Amino acid sequence: MDGQPKIDAQVALQLLKQGKSIRGYTIEFTSSINAIDAILLGKNGVLVPEKLIEYNDDELDFDDDPDITDEDFTQGRLTQVIHVDIPLDKEIKDWIQEEEINVSELVRNLLQGFYRTLKSIPK
Repeated sequence: MDGQPKIDAQVALQLLKQGKSIRGYTIEFTSSINAIDAILLGKNGVLVPEKLIEYNDDELDFDDDPDITDEDFTQGRLTQVIHVDIPLDKEIKDWIQEEEINVSELVRNLLQGFYRTLKSIPK
């Protein structure tokens, strides 16, 4: 991004709201950004530092959010997530890092395979 002209995030937002592009600019942040504007910047490739995003829960409208039902889980529209702490030997931890293994995906696949195997074995 060296050599690109710099503009303030507020100027970038004005340009975007006018339908103009901000490609080719380096965006500088001199003040906080409200959450809606941070989303607009994000959609245009500008990552707003989390500490600069401000929002007020009372101003957010959740009226359009549907209630979550059991059917959402059974139909696969939503999934439940569990977090687990797994102590690892240094050798295994190093292997995971070297191979760039996504541990969440690995454990999910192992559990699903184990579950399917157990279900397929007649009692």
